[in-house]
Amino acid sequence: MAPSWTESYGDLARRQQAHHAMFRQIDKFGRGFIGLEEWVGFSIKHITEKVRTMKPDTMDFAHLAGVGGDRFVAFCEAALNNIHSEEYKSLYEHLFKVFVESDVEGAGKVHRQNFDALIEDAARAPRDAGVAPSTADTYQTESQKVAARNAEFNTMDEGRTGEITFEKFLSWTLTHITGKVRDYRSRARYTTSNVITPVTYAMPVTYAGSPYNVQVQGLPVQSATIPGGGLTGATVTGSSLACPVTGAVGTCPVTRVLR
Repeated sequence: MAPSWTESYGDLARRQQAHHAMFRQIDKFGRGFIGLEEWVGFSIKHITEKVRTMKPDTMDFAHLAGVGGDRFVAFCEAALNNIHSEEYKSLYEHLFKVFVESDVEGAGKVHRQNFDALIEDAARAPRDAGVAPSTADTYQTESQKVAARNAEFNTMDEGRTGEITFEKFLSWTLTHITGKVRDYRSRARYTTSNVITPVTYAMPVTYAGSPYNVQVQGLPVQSATIPGGGLTGATVTGSSLACPVTGAVGTCPVTRVLR
């Protein structure tokens, strides 16, 4: 939430000049030293001024659960548009943190065997905000996931060294986020409301266990047996009748399976 010294001063000479001026401001009596009372008084005044200029809606990238897609994407846009912004620094801090946690050797590099953990940790924030699919929703099979992750890793590991640096990961991630923001703005987006799970449609009304609210793209399913506690994606079984939405016999795209 504060600029680096290079952002504030540019070079070491300007920083020293500014710090000398700051010291003289605190040392009101020109004694060549400052006491605790002077330091605390200056610091409180300085912090008070900074608080007045802070944006009230500043968010932490790592804690954006529940903010909604529009606010999350706006946050990412602000980060991408200005590397000196609070949003970019928060995004940078999040990505650096997850990278360090995946660098199990402490060598400043992440190998392929730790890459999945890195991607999962980095993706947690957009998933919490509802703008990115889970791994299960993204890949139909384990082999499909492995192939996709290998391709992503190789894009970063141009020299095929078997390891990537934070700089490579950061560059790839910023490009990836830019594409996702563009997709969101053009409506070619993922949202939790458009996840479609194929299930078997049935009649008449029968529910396993407690009653459930089951809908086929917003329309109530007239009959269903739902095993597995009514979780999203649970199989609906029964007689093979035509789906009222698509007209297909035996299957319908269920978007919500709720208790």
